[in-house]
Amino acid sequence: MARILVVDDEQMIRDVIRMQLERAGYDVVCAEDGRRAAQLIADESVDLMITDIFMPENDGYEAIREARVRRPGLPVIAMSGGAAGVLPDPGLALTTADRLGAIEVLAKPFRSEELTAAVERALAAARG
Repeated sequence: MARILVVDDEQMIRDVIRMQLERAGYDVVCAEDGRRAAQLIADESVDLMITDIFMPENDGYEAIREARVRRPGLPVIAMSGGAAGVLPDPGLALTTADRLGAIEVLAKPFRSEELTAAVERALAAARG
């Protein structure tokens, strides 16, 4: 069973994603920001990281960069709804995440089926 790290500063979003992924049969650990995600990547075995982009402490870009340093082959899915007043279009944030190495990108809000399909594609790509 694959272990997935979910990184989002909003508790409710972490909980919803965790429940969706657990129902799909995945083991899930969560972090509230990029700093905690880096600790979990260093200390625990994870097969995939799903990260929000806009977070107050160590944002998703930093989380992706840190994952690339600590675990170069770790697949990453980036997600964003944009940041009110900063980026009205999450597409720009997700394009930047893609350039940093995110294997999949999801614009919030997304359906459960979109999430599980992205996870399956990312894990399959990582396996080669």
